[in-house]
Amino acid sequence: MGTTTNNGWPTPVATDLVKDGWEAIKDLGDAIDTTLGVYAPSTPGLTLINTTSFSGVNSVSLPTNTFSSTYTHYKTILEITTSSTNDYVGARYRAAGSDISTGAYQSSFLGVRMAAATSNIDNSGANQTTFTRMGYHLLGQACYLETTWFSPNQAVTKGFIGQFLQIGTDAGEQMITGGNFDNTTVADSVSFFPISGTFSGTLYCYGINK
Repeated sequence: MGTTTNNGWPTPVATDLVKDGWEAIKDLGDAIDTTLGVYAPSTPGLTLINTTSFSGVNSVSLPTNTFSSTYTHYKTILEITTSSTNDYVGARYRAAGSDISTGAYQSSFLGVRMAAATSNIDNSGANQTTFTRMGYHLLGQACYLETTWFSPNQAVTKGFIGQFLQIGTDAGEQMITGGNFDNTTVADSVSFFPISGTFSGTLYCYGINK
């Protein structure tokens, strides 16, 4: 009986009797099974982690430890069904149940209005205490923000890219948004908020499988 070079798994040799072949194969299979354990194939795509509904609030947050070592990158969908004002949507990373408000945020967006041939490019500038250019919502109208968060739970400079869609019969608008957090603080969650007033809707969070 021989063995493999790397793991020492048993293998048949030329001098083994043919009648013992079944046992050699069985021993090899048992050794591989013991070494590798239970096979759990990776399933590419998104895994829903959390769903949070909110109504008439000035901020909504994912639960503590939503961002963890389970996934490297995450995706959120913020569905705003109604709001009390016309204003930007802001966001902050969170750690241990509190927003991270250090002056390390910067964000920008490009917006294109559907009802007219107009566009808008804006940015928040460097060293801000929040991402303030996630999108712009209108009073009483639905909008959606889909965001990908890169390495939020790691001690590295982190950031996001996203798309914001404002749905309205008089002022529909699509925006491309992005931002950078120039700080290595580990984040375990994120919060969204209207810069003024309140909003209602649902927040979804997904882990991105490798």
